Amino acid sequence: KSNENENNKIDSEKSENHRYTLREKALGKDPARGGKFVEREMIAALQLEDEIETPLKRLQKDKGGDWIAPSGKIYDLVGPVPEKFVDEQLGRFIEQMGIHDQKDIDVIVLDLSNFKPEQLIKIHKVIKTLKKEIIILNER
Repeated sequence: KSNENENNKIDSEKSENHRYTLREKALGKDPARGGKFVEREMIAALQLEDEIETPLKRLQKDKGGDWIAPSGKIYDLVGPVPEKFVDEQLGRFIEQMGIHDQKDIDVIVLDLSNFKPEQLIKIHKVIKTLKKEIIILNER
């Protein structure tokens, strides 16, 4: 019986580890976090690929952005902010938008998941002041 439990445990670990393709996992490996896989970044990258209709590759830490398209265009993500932190993190999110606008990238990708309508109004006011191209994901 314990052998059967051990085999089930191994099978569930295996299926968990193989839930995503290697390419999908690579999109979520954040060099700024030591190459740690960040699922929400992978999900954002896949959504972005659908939006721009082109495949992306993860950039390495010294490149200044998160992903690069075959055209050489560099995309950098701000967000998403977990729902339980949107109230306290709105100011930081807006600050990061400005910081990203100064970076050597081409496009700022904003994941607006979880923000409330009144917060989105503030965010859109800031978007109008930014110089970089903006792509918005997950706006309610």
